[in-house]
Amino acid sequence: EELSFMGFKEVFSRIPHFLKLKRRVVNAALEEKPDCIVFIDSNGFSGRGARALKNEYKNLHEPSPPMFQYVAPSIWAWKRPRHRSRRFASLFDSMLLLYPFEEPHWKELGAENTIYVGSPLLDHSELLNIRKDSVTREKNPDPDKA
Repeated sequence: EELSFMGFKEVFSRIPHFLKLKRRVVNAALEEKPDCIVFIDSNGFSGRGARALKNEYKNLHEPSPPMFQYVAPSIWAWKRPRHRSRRFASLFDSMLLLYPFEEPHWKELGAENTIYVGSPLLDHSELLNIRKDSVTREKNPDPDKA
């Protein structure tokens, strides 16, 4: 909720808030010493947070805990996806993907640390009144290749 807003003016005015939030996350991780860190969605914040944590652990000469990104960026909408996808993926030990069609896109762009894990919502698609395979068919209209 703290990260969900849109528009240049709204984002620009909240930069100090983002920086404080990132610092809080980094400090909490350093203090709590978690077994792993899972960033969820909010790819801009996740990338900056993961980078800051890696730098902090490096400065402390300590190994960082494994870091994961759940909900990968929509790389098919990016300009220059090859460079950006590799750079983003390199921040995490693994990227946990929601949709089966994402993994080949990421691997094609050189990010090998991806794992399709799915979405709890797709496991309960009857709640959304959608068919579970509709996500696959959206990217691959031939049902024999789904």
